[in-house]
Amino acid sequence: MAGHTVGGTAGQGGAAGSTGGSGTAGQAGSTAATGGTSGSGGASGSSDAGSAGSKAGSGGNGGDGGGTATGGAIGNAGAAGESGDGSGGGSGGRGGSPASIDCSGSFGEPHLVFDPESDQFFSPTLTANELELVYAAGDGGILRYYRSKRSSKAEEFAPGPGEPLPELDAACVPSDSRTIDLTSDGLRAYLVCYGAENPNSNELRIAARATLDAPFVLDPKGYGSVGPSAGVAPGELTLYSSSLQPGTMPALAFERTATSEPFGDGIAIPGLEDVLLLTPDMSADGLSLFGNVMGAIVVATRLDTHDSFSLTDSVIAAPASWISATISEDCRSLYAVRQSPGVTLEVFER
Repeated sequence: MAGHTVGGTAGQGGAAGSTGGSGTAGQAGSTAATGGTSGSGGASGSSDAGSAGSKAGSGGNGGDGGGTATGGAIGNAGAAGESGDGSGGGSGGRGGSPASIDCSGSFGEPHLVFDPESDQFFSPTLTANELELVYAAGDGGILRYYRSKRSSKAEEFAPGPGEPLPELDAACVPSDSRTIDLTSDGLRAYLVCYGAENPNSNELRIAARATLDAPFVLDPKGYGSVGPSAGVAPGELTLYSSSLQPGTMPALAFERTATSEPFGDGIAIPGLEDVLLLTPDMSADGLSLFGNVMGAIVVATRLDTHDSFSLTDSVIAAPASWISATISEDCRSLYAVRQSPGVTLEVFER
């Protein structure tokens, strides 16, 4: 059955930073095009790194029987170029423009999508196609990382803990609480383990996999100290998290200039300095930040990625002990954990 393509391919950076090209046409509603790749580094002896595509590729035409494609994803920043004479590296490449998605409209009533059948369930995160779910779950205070899969969005994930991910648990000590966030392509996981028995509590770790079916490989180094429920923004140069004392201090924003570097010190999210926001999660266009305030799901918005956020009056869900809100790549599905009655993952759609 014909479907639709989602993204045009973002422009790839060259030595002088080329512009993103147009997206390819959908082929009979086949697989979605992927986002832009990182800009390549500057050639030997040059002072500047190749910049990433300056704007996302425009959507291709719909394939036969398919829908119209939307805009491409954000291009990643290029790495710093190295000078041929050993005099030092050049400047980093520029990031691409935000992807074009539709975050308008009201969400409907929630419905069940996953029952972990456990006492504790935290930090659900999904791949862009929403067919793989990665999360932390457990009983008796012992959490582990798992993943569950489904064959279509129309289905629920099978109940009960899914496939264990011991390669991710290796980042934590057994008694740790733990949270996780996937990049939009599902190939990198951002992990935070925290607990009284962990000397590296709140250290950000990253694990990567070559394909969605491959195991994760944990990077041995840390990438800075962040709060629980860290959510990485498009481009992976900005990260948002709950505060180090969740619910008592404002949520935090962290920045870095290259994906190979650790994040710097956190600051209160601009515009939300007086909001006790928990579990922040950014939309793919970088303009809508979803989270939880006193058991309700809320959204803060901005007109440009350089602006401060403004908390809207729109409450996505009335207080019902909701936590861990996470927005889908197309901004049409909002997942959240309902803590009462039981612990379940539910989805609001628009």
